[in-house]
Order: sequence, then structure tokens, then C-alpha cells
Amino acid sequence: MYDIVCFICRILMFLMGLRLTGREHLAKATNCLICANHISANDPPFIGTIIPFKVNFLAKIELFRNPLMAKILWKVKAIPIRRGRIDRRALQEVEKRLAQGESIVIFPEGTRKSNKVKAGTGKFALEMKKDILPIYIENSNDVLGCIFGKKNLRITVGDFIKSESFQDMEATKENYQLLADEVMKKINELKDRN
Repeated sequence: MYDIVCFICRILMFLMGLRLTGREHLAKATNCLICANHISANDPPFIGTIIPFKVNFLAKIELFRNPLMAKILWKVKAIPIRRGRIDRRALQEVEKRLAQGESIVIFPEGTRKSNKVKAGTGKFALEMKKDILPIYIENSNDVLGCIFGKKNLRITVGDFIKSESFQDMEATKENYQLLADEVMKKINELKDRN
């Protein structure tokens, strides 16, 4: 299922005139947190497609309530997470997969309808001491505009935020938010690179 989704996305992304900057960082995105802005339901599969190996995704638990969607999400390595509170089960699953050497895709805003950065990204990063790969995605919400040549799908991959840069931060709610805000700032700074 994962490979099928990626194959379909590759075709769609080609039709959307994908412009990918920073491709050289993707092969090194093993055992890290991959953090991106979130403007469309297309963002997770598009990001999963550009990474040359299978990655995990955090997905809101509401998406798993539809049996067909839940089946697809499990097959593409999604981890259900309850929003608005600390979800210990999701934390444990993320920790387990990172311990197995896998990578996790996280959207710091939590949802594409939010402009507020959630502290969860900072919590994962601080507690699990993993490098963070920032990615900026643009025009994924305008498939037809891209296909008809008015725009291009643009994805910009930045330099890693090394865990050494925040390893001395104390694990507090304030620092979770501080680090999450910094990650989102780094993501937004990529907008002008592509």
C-alpha cells in the first residue's frame, strides 16, 4: 500500500511541476524527526514520496474512525494521536519507532487549519534527542492550479537542526513550546529558498 501511494503521488507531483530544493538532505533523514508546514491533506503523502525510504506519520485519531481510511493509514505507517492533550500511547509508539531507527513526519501546527504551533514537536525532540529535518511545502493545496501551469508544487528541504543544539534544554512545557516555535521558524525561513 505504501509503495502504491508513493507511485500515484509521483505521477501527481510530476503533473504539478514539482520543484524540489535540498534533495541531498533526504537520504540522511534516517532516525530523525521530519517537520513540515501543513496546508493540505496532500502534504503527508507528498513528503513520504520524496523521502527515499519508508517513514512514519502522526495522524489525528479522528481519521482512524473511518474503517477504510484506518486500514490505509495503518498500511502507510501512520500513528494515531489525540490532539489537545498529551497522548502517552502515541508518545510511546513514536519512541519505539525511533528506537528502531525509523523516522517520524510531524506537522508542528498539528492541523492545516491552524496557525498556532503546538508544543508536541518540542516535546518529541527534547525527550527523544533526535535531529530535526525542516521541510517547507508550497501549493500542495492547489492541484489544478499547478497542473494547468499557473503555479508549481514546491518543496524545500532545509539543513538539519542538530539535537546537540538543544540537548541542554530542560524538559519543561515552556521549553517544549520554545523549541516547537523555533522549528516552525526554521521551516518558514525555507520559503524564500525555492
